Amino acid sequence: MVILANLSEYRSLDCYDYLMSDYEKKRLNTLFLRSSKDSFRLSRLIGRLFPSSLCGMSPDKIRISQENEFTKPFYPEDYNGLQFNISHTNEYVAVVFDKNRDVGIDVETYMKSFHIGIIADQYFTMEERKQIQAAENRILQFFTFWTRKEAVIKLMGYKLLHYIKNIEVLDGSNVCPLPSKSNHDIIKTVSVPIENSHFLSVAFTESADIPVYYKLKALDLKSRLSK
Repeated sequence: MVILANLSEYRSLDCYDYLMSDYEKKRLNTLFLRSSKDSFRLSRLIGRLFPSSLCGMSPDKIRISQENEFTKPFYPEDYNGLQFNISHTNEYVAVVFDKNRDVGIDVETYMKSFHIGIIADQYFTMEERKQIQAAENRILQFFTFWTRKEAVIKLMGYKLLHYIKNIEVLDGSNVCPLPSKSNHDIIKTVSVPIENSHFLSVAFTESADIPVYYKLKALDLKSRLSK
């Protein structure tokens, strides 16, 4: 499942800071922009809501850990085998969940006018660059590949720029050329535009079902936390 939330719908997210761990609060204090702080807050809230509902636990009992700011967050305890991954922009927070399988997600703001050549030359394979150049909408093709690459690397738990050029994501499925922490050779991706302003990709193992998308409204969040 993918949960997508628009930050503009949420107010006073700081009232839920008590749910976070000491490490999460320290991470929060390193962020300067209000939008960045609220993205972080909302991602951690959603990361607690789904397992709390699944396991019948209070959200304040759900623990989220992270080794450092460059590694992906994870559940240090077993919540019915649930795995998750987080991505956010200044406008959207996206969280993907799956049971007993690693997952990765990336959401990016869709910039309709920028020079993609330098980035593509540095981080894309030759075949990916060819397909971008041949595409009717080159920027859309760029963001399709870029978000797929980020989602795959986040699934595997690697640092992004170290490996992004080694992974080719032409058809949404690739045989990973790197030893994956999930121990799966094949990872698939699904890519979708969001309201003509953002682009999102999810990476999951071949045996997994295609994720279901659900837009979380602010009222949904309030009602779930009040239970």
